[in-house]
Parts: sequence; structure tokens; C-alpha cells
Amino acid sequence: MEGTRTVQAFSCPLRLLKCAFFWSSVVMNSITAGGIFCFPLIAPYLSQHLHLTQPEMSSIVLAGMMGQYPFASAWGIAVDKIGPWFCSLAAAILLSTSFGTFSYLLSHEGNFSHRWLVLLFFLAGSAAVASYFSALFATRYQARPGGLATSVPLALFGLSPLFLSYVASLPTFQLESGELDVPRFLWYLAVGTGGIHLISTFGLRVRYDLTSIDDPITEVPNPRENLSERTPLLQKTLITPPNSPPRPVLEYREEDGSVIALLSDSSFWVFATVFLVITGSSEMVISNIGSIVMTLPGTDNTATQVRLISIANTLARLCSGPLADLISPLAEKDACGSYKFPTNRRLSRMIFPCWALVCLSLVYFWTAFGIQSTSSLPVLSVGTGLAYGAAWAVIPSITGTVWGFENLGRNFGIVSYAPFIGTPIFTYLYACIGSEDCHGRNCWSTTFLISAGVMCMSLVGVVTLWNRWSIDVFVSRKDLSSYVLYIALSVLYGFERALFMHKYTKYLDP
Repeated sequence: MEGTRTVQAFSCPLRLLKCAFFWSSVVMNSITAGGIFCFPLIAPYLSQHLHLTQPEMSSIVLAGMMGQYPFASAWGIAVDKIGPWFCSLAAAILLSTSFGTFSYLLSHEGNFSHRWLVLLFFLAGSAAVASYFSALFATRYQARPGGLATSVPLALFGLSPLFLSYVASLPTFQLESGELDVPRFLWYLAVGTGGIHLISTFGLRVRYDLTSIDDPITEVPNPRENLSERTPLLQKTLITPPNSPPRPVLEYREEDGSVIALLSDSSFWVFATVFLVITGSSEMVISNIGSIVMTLPGTDNTATQVRLISIANTLARLCSGPLADLISPLAEKDACGSYKFPTNRRLSRMIFPCWALVCLSLVYFWTAFGIQSTSSLPVLSVGTGLAYGAAWAVIPSITGTVWGFENLGRNFGIVSYAPFIGTPIFTYLYACIGSEDCHGRNCWSTTFLISAGVMCMSLVGVVTLWNRWSIDVFVSRKDLSSYVLYIALSVLYGFERALFMHKYTKYLDP
């Protein structure tokens, strides 16, 4: 007789409190990590009170942006070896130190070099990544981290500047003249965000283990008990129905998890390059959307384009994770050590970077040949935001699936260097092509045409990885050929439409 023991989830209020404490820590770390992106709010104060030049202010904000990358892999290693709580503690110390000292220097307005502000903003940039990693990778220490668990920190981190800018607009931080009280706001960032991350240090160590609570525990009787002379020698399993197809089983081989082994893997470099061109070209559009608007006839709707990019980016990050779990569930490890997929029909998660490349190639072709005025720019803004968000949402899970979850923090930290390299490449490409006195799409059509060509060439890398990983990790070759054909036809159709638009609208250029 089969015995079953089931424990109801959240039957104990303590478990509910643990779950709430953990997810509150994840949410608050994510939503308060983007203090460095509030620099446009404090830039007027620096110019008026400290009389900093534009190059000096640019060096401050650049230090914050660059501070996100040098220690990314170090924070990843800390997550793998110590835990996400350590990154939250480090972020608390760095945020309090950087913004607190920044506020102190602005309040006293003494004779100090702007290099101190550069150093402090560099520390704040490093703190942002530590906070980002603590929230992103904390969910994998719980029993059942799904795609939504990854998408939520990603999306909230993207909304962090919007949240902090709303906080800055509160009357508490406004002077009588209506301007922002920058020293007071920075002091709030030091105390508020530092305190939140300090509390989250304890919240991220909480384990509530939903799987151990939810799942029924079935006691299967010993098949050797109650045997008789009439019992068949070969019996069908009591677990798998007789006519049900077996679930696919993966046997993962033990691999060297060292950094040298990772960097010697050619697939890793192809994967990083694909991520580089997606994020680099997307951030080129994000950072230059204002100048693109200025070159086109029509109303100045820069703010609208920025909102469209932000909304599309957030929606893509929120939806891509759960969608990836639905169409491409990760393999689950059973008691025997084998990895089994929960379903027989699944797609590869490489469909998401593949889709991002197709989307960007079509959007860039359209931008190079089809845009006539600012009313056509939403195609560029929405397409870029969707592709950018989708890529960021699935890159961690692909990295963990291929190279293991034991060193996911370190490996993702190394992969995240891709925007550090790709963004300057595409940004300087945009800056070098075209002259300052140009008008219309002639200012940047060549840039977007080159970018579209790079996206198409990167599709070859995605298809190569898809084909290489299809046997061990993702999906069958039969499905692969169908999607490759579909993607190729989509790119060719988009290119043909772009040429058609160019042929019949070239006389309409402003």
C-alpha cells in the first residue's frame, strides 16, 4: 500500500514571513541600486556651485559607468564562494561611503580636486554591480528559482533610476527656489540605500525552500516485498505509465570549471561576441536617441522615445524569463543524478538571442532606409528596447545551462564585460560617421546599415552555437533547421522591404 505525506505550503506563518523577507530584500536591492544613473539630477548643482567644466563632469559620470565592470567577475566569484549576502553587505558599505562622502564634500564646498568625486562615483558604480549581483543570483539558492525570479530583479534594476528620480522630486529634497537639494539627496542615498542593503544582508540568507514544502513525498514500497511464485520476473515500473513516452535524459559529463577552461572554450567567445553586438548596438541607440531626434524633421519627442525604450526594455525583461521557462524548461536533476526535461517538446533558449538579432537587423535596416521624420522613430525605440531586454533576461540562464551553475556568478561576470567593450565600439562608430552639420538620416544611415550587417553576421554565430549545443543541452537538429530557415527568410524579407522603401522614398529625404 502506498503511503503519502504532504505538507501544505506556508502552513507555518514563519515560512511566510521568511519568504516575504527574502523577496522584499531582492526587490529593495534591485530598485535602489541605480544611484549612479541619477547624475543628470545633480549635474546642474555641480556646474553652478563647484564651477566644474563639462570635461570634469563627464569624467565623473564616466567613472560611475566604468566602475560597474572591473570588479564584475570578482563579485561573481564572491557570490559563488560566499553567497549573495556578501555582495549586499559590500554594496551597503560602498554606497554609504561613496554617497556619504560625496554629500559631505558638496556641503562644505572646500578646496578639493574633482578627482575625489571621480573616485567616489567609481566606488558607487562598483556598488551598483554588487547590489545587482546580490539580487540576481540570490534566487538560485532557493528551492525553485524560475525565469520570473530572474526577470524581476533585472526589470527592477532598470526601473531604479525612475524610482530614485521620483524620490528626488519629493518636497523634502527641494529648495525654496525649486531646485534639488543635492547634498541632502546624496545623504539620503548614503543612509537609505546603505541601510536597505545592510538589512538585505540578513534577508538574502533566509531559506524558505518551497519545494520541500510543496512537493508530496510518496513512499514507494519495496518491489521485492510480497513476491510470490506467480509474480512476473520482468515488471513494469510503478512510476511511469505503460504507454507514456520517456522523458529526455541528459547525462552531463564532469567538466573543468576553471577560468582557463572557460576562456579556452571557443563557444564562450562566440557567445560573448553575440552578446557584445546586441548590447553594444542597443546602448548606442539608447545613448544617442536624442541626437537622432534632432536630425529629423518633426516635433522634438526625445522624452517620448526614452520612455518607449524604457517601457519596452522592462516588459521584455519581465516576460522573457517566464516565456523561456514555458517553451524551454531547464533540465531537472533526479535522485539518480540524471537530468531530465519535464516535457518532450521544447525549444532552445538560443531562440531569444536569435530573435533579438533578427529584430535588431530589421529595425536597423528600417532606420537606415525607411525613417523620414520623428513620427517613425517609435519603431527604432521599441525594437531596440525589446531586443535589449530579452537578451539580458536569458543570458544568465544560458550561461548556467552550458557552463554550469556552480560558477554562474563568475561566468556571468565575465560575460558582462561584453557591453564594456561593445558600447564604445558602436558609439564611436556612430560619432565618427557623419558630420556635425548634416541633416536627416544621412547623418547615421551608414552607421545603422553597418550595424544591421553585423547583426546578420552574428546570426551565423548563434546558429553555430545552437547546432553545437543542440545534442547536449537544448533541442533537436530537426527543429533547429526549421527555425534557421524561418530566421533566414525573415532577414531576407526585411532586407528586401528596406531596399524597396529606399528606392521609392529617396526623393523625399529632407
